[in-house]
Amino acid sequence: MKMKVKRWVCLCLLLAGCGQTPPAEEAAQNIAARYGYHDFDKVEMVQYTFNFLVDNDTVQRIWRWNPGLNWFEYTNPGDSVKGGGTHLEVFRDSIRSADTLSLQADMRFINDNYWLFFPFHLMWDDNISLELDENVEMPVGQEIAHRLTVSYEDSGGYTPGDVYELYFNDDHLIQQWSFLRGGYAEYAFPATWESNQTAGPLLFSLVRQNPEENFRLWFSNVAVKMKDSGDWIFIE
Repeated sequence: MKMKVKRWVCLCLLLAGCGQTPPAEEAAQNIAARYGYHDFDKVEMVQYTFNFLVDNDTVQRIWRWNPGLNWFEYTNPGDSVKGGGTHLEVFRDSIRSADTLSLQADMRFINDNYWLFFPFHLMWDDNISLELDENVEMPVGQEIAHRLTVSYEDSGGYTPGDVYELYFNDDHLIQQWSFLRGGYAEYAFPATWESNQTAGPLLFSLVRQNPEENFRLWFSNVAVKMKDSGDWIFIE
């Protein structure tokens, strides 16, 4: 996961007085803002359930996340037929390489978090480069949107070199994305972003799907707890 403007510093040197934000960086800022990025520091905790339909079975992972503590609680109910299940509480700064269970949970946490919070990762991640193309055809269907290509560096993280193509409208809402594992176009997997709903000051897109691939991923039980309140605010 990386970025094609190196956080826009290099391009900024080419602009008079460094007073103008490059278009790709501006698009990233506007997308993040559209989903509530500027209010995220008011959030104490987030909870959500990641659901993924595969081979007619639903994979479900339940998360509670405290960004300030870099802590998460992970529950995997397990398959109703196979039984089993997992429950962990993890401080990400304290994970040891020998702690296989926590490492596996952390990999799943990163995966699921990116599916839900990717607009904010445009601001959080500093190992990305950005490219902007206007008025291009989206991969699912033939509608037109703007495309922001987010490329991650070839080192660091669990899946270095990944590329995300975000297709967004004039209101800076993401309509679709295409995930290129390792940056390889032949591995591109597009999906729609649907069902926009709010929880507190944050806007969430709750459904990802690609009808042609019989793919569906969705989030449920999404809620935020604000720092100035002890109550959970669920999606409206």
